[in-house]
Amino acid sequence: MASVDKNNVIIIWNINNNYSKYYKIESYTSKGFISGILLSFNILDSTNKENNYIIFSFNCKIYTNVYSLDHKLKIKTIKKTNEYNTYYLIFWNNQNDNNNYIIELSDGIIYIYNIINDDILYCNLKLGPFDYSKNNCGFIYNKNNTDFLIISSPCGNIVIWDLISKCMYYNISLYNNLDKNKLYLSYILQWSNKYIIVCEYYYKGFKIIDIDKFKIISSIKGKHTGSIICSKKFYHPIYRESLLSLGEDNNIILWST
Repeated sequence: MASVDKNNVIIIWNINNNYSKYYKIESYTSKGFISGILLSFNILDSTNKENNYIIFSFNCKIYTNVYSLDHKLKIKTIKKTNEYNTYYLIFWNNQNDNNNYIIELSDGIIYIYNIINDDILYCNLKLGPFDYSKNNCGFIYNKNNTDFLIISSPCGNIVIWDLISKCMYYNISLYNNLDKNKLYLSYILQWSNKYIIVCEYYYKGFKIIDIDKFKIISSIKGKHTGSIICSKKFYHPIYRESLLSLGEDNNIILWST
């Protein structure tokens, strides 16, 4: 497990050993804060050896760092030559070319870099107008041996990109008569390899979307008195596949199927 404090100090915790500290990274900077952290395990490097990595980026226009968890040292820095802010990170193992990439959601543009072998920019994808980049998030979905990037546009859309052809595949519009000054979505995640769960910030509930049919199949009224700001899925020993939601009311709610 990874945690970061307001001074940009990252601590990696060993949750199998009574939550003991495994590794500490001090990344002090007065120019911004760490906005995204990824832990990536059993990834093949340039010599075809398996390694474990921690990847983190600052929201300011500096760089993205890649550290080795096994050797506890920095192995590379991706400099942001285009000078963009990073707000969300996604790891992508491209089985089509057998390379590993970091997907950075920034100010209206998605940047995709090869993170292990080199710093080559795989592509950049434009999200669109008033996309509220600071609140975008997403995940990788594989269908028929093709990888798709599913991104939430907090103004009310779910955008699906074909990462192999580097083109937009589908755009799901969830609301009519949008007010561009309102934040509609706060988080999305994949559920049971069949659905997208959408956390509604403005309406304080959830929408469930069929990934294959691109249709809303259910809407759930939330139990939070404040807007939902984050949600995570996990496997509960009793309730099985479950969901945690965090609201602005400072409550965490456990959901199960």
